[in-house]
Amino acid sequence: MPQVFASNPTRAVSPSARSTRTVLTAAVLPLSLAGASTARAEDAPTILFPANAAVETLDNGLQMVLLPVDTPGIATIETWMRVGSGEETVAGLTGFAHFFEHLMFHGSDELPKEVREQKLLELSVTENAWTSQDATVYHLVLPAQNLAEVLTVESDRFRNLTLEAEGVRKEAGAVYGEFRKGRTSPDRAVWEATWATAYRSHPYHHSTIGIEDDIAAMPEQLAAARRFFTTWYRPENATVVIAGDIDPAQARALVGTSFGSWSPEPIPEPWPVAPVEPEQDGLRRAQVVWEAGPVNPRLVVAWRTPAYAPGTLDGAALSLLPALLASDVSPLHRTLVADEQRARWIYAEAPDHRHPGLFTITLELAEGEDPSAIEAEVLAAVSALATDDSPDAERRLEMTRARNRRERLLSLDSAHRWASAYGRSSLYGPVPNTLQGELDAASRVQLADVSRVVHTWLLPDAGRTVVTLVGPDRADPNLPPPPIGPEVPVDGGEQ
Repeated sequence: MPQVFASNPTRAVSPSARSTRTVLTAAVLPLSLAGASTARAEDAPTILFPANAAVETLDNGLQMVLLPVDTPGIATIETWMRVGSGEETVAGLTGFAHFFEHLMFHGSDELPKEVREQKLLELSVTENAWTSQDATVYHLVLPAQNLAEVLTVESDRFRNLTLEAEGVRKEAGAVYGEFRKGRTSPDRAVWEATWATAYRSHPYHHSTIGIEDDIAAMPEQLAAARRFFTTWYRPENATVVIAGDIDPAQARALVGTSFGSWSPEPIPEPWPVAPVEPEQDGLRRAQVVWEAGPVNPRLVVAWRTPAYAPGTLDGAALSLLPALLASDVSPLHRTLVADEQRARWIYAEAPDHRHPGLFTITLELAEGEDPSAIEAEVLAAVSALATDDSPDAERRLEMTRARNRRERLLSLDSAHRWASAYGRSSLYGPVPNTLQGELDAASRVQLADVSRVVHTWLLPDAGRTVVTLVGPDRADPNLPPPPIGPEVPVDGGEQ
């Protein structure tokens, strides 16, 4: 998802977003493009996505994306499961998508955890996984010559995962520890509070790690874990991406051999569909009182925005707003951070969610600053962006288009980046078309498009949520705390 962060680049605000939106093109970039920071994006030469990317579907419904990349001797395998915390609709089972990220490392009867780990070590494989609101991703980097053996090992856990009470209890403890560690971050606290305040019924309400009461109950949720696995870990819900130094024909055959026999059990009962979040009926506010030690105030201003539509002008214009509002060349950054130093940093993020998401602007304020005064300046900057058609505004947009294009193209520096971009695009539609459409649409955005999306999504008060984080001495008794659970929980019956 597009993110712009100025003045403190080592900090990460959004704990559910482990990677930014990446768009990939041909492996070799023209030097003129790589070095042109202010050239008009629409005047840049057309760069097409690799024609040799193969997208196919096995008989069992599993999608595979095979992408030869010039990374000698190295390949990446990523398995994208289309389930994240945004599908957690059963009351009491929040955090289960992330919980399964842990459980999937337990192996099978044939390849128990310790045996699997030893085999991957012998094959020189590094692995990781992450969970977002929309997906759970399993990632391996390996010597390309070991692709066949690694695919055999990797596919085993999807086909034959062992779920036992002892393993569930052990990983539940690890998740609880991760949850407690997250409680030490004011940035995470204000981010989670923002989503909890903005969403009343859709599962985006809670964070990927889940609600504490549900995490505390995880050790005894073996039956629920088995139901979750049978429901979501199915070949028709998976995309396997292999990128790097590969032969597509050989890789195609290997995927067919390793994943083709994946035939999950019938779903015991339908999982409740995520409810549509009702339209927000007015401005919402909440306050987090931080009692874990001294803290500078945080301010988040958020707006409800539509589900991500790659390749559309509205989607592209929204994706450029973080840079226009929060980059180091934006008027808001220049005023609040550079000149007046009333904020230590400003960060903006545009959503690329499968369901309607949030556009957010987050600031850490200088000590003693009034969040309400900074909020007013943020809103003034948003209003100005909607109406500014000056030559300066045109230059900033021109620079933003060029910078966006350049950074997306140059972000490709490994087989992992290729695989992640193609895997992410599988969440929305045809993979190469999705990626190319994003790049092309962003290069066509004009000031009129920026004005339209700001007027539509960021100016109406009804869709806005404002959350502050302050110390006890700065707390406003008139502001409510964020909700803990959804107002309209979905009950999927017996677990």
